[in-house]
Amino acid sequence: MKKILLIPLLLLISLSSASESIDIFTSVYTGDSISVKKYIQAGGSLDIPNKKIPGASLLLTAIDNSRFEIVSLMMKENVPVKFREISHSIGRGEKEISLLLLSNTKSMTQKEKDQLLNIAASGSYEGYIKIIEELVKLGCNPTTIIYGEGLPNNSINSSFRVISNKYSKDAEIIFDYLVTVSQKILKTDKETIIKKYVTDFNKGAEVL
Repeated sequence: MKKILLIPLLLLISLSSASESIDIFTSVYTGDSISVKKYIQAGGSLDIPNKKIPGASLLLTAIDNSRFEIVSLMMKENVPVKFREISHSIGRGEKEISLLLLSNTKSMTQKEKDQLLNIAASGSYEGYIKIIEELVKLGCNPTTIIYGEGLPNNSINSSFRVISNKYSKDAEIIFDYLVTVSQKILKTDKETIIKKYVTDFNKGAEVL
């Protein structure tokens, strides 16, 4: 009986040593997906904090360095996605990574999801209409007023404000889409939505 148990025990020790021998943060930072796969096979955890950067995680390191393949591996391993990580991804223009992360938003509150919609609308980068559509499918509401460190805002107004920005190539498409979605939610016409969430909203911001 002891001999039967000895082999699995040695295997566990071997796997543990293998995972410990891999500097996983360096592997993720440099995009070394082969080492990351070996680390996973050796039983290493991917849901770990970055000790050098307070509040940061291994997932955030992958996002910050545009490591799509590694983020994909993490999602297959069911690494939880926090608001900070996905908001950072959307804010820095990581379209493909953001779409991947949106498949894992179960732990997020409605408020956080609505904030993500506003962040995506504020950038409105090329291809971001896909992110906006996915967020709406997840239940995000374009008419929600977002309160933060600056003036209150909403995703309709955010997309409208960047229409003239050359980097925000999807702004006009996103603006029209969010207005249409809001019409269905509030059961009203386009002009009323624009007046309430853009024209009058900005007048109120000027007063503030």
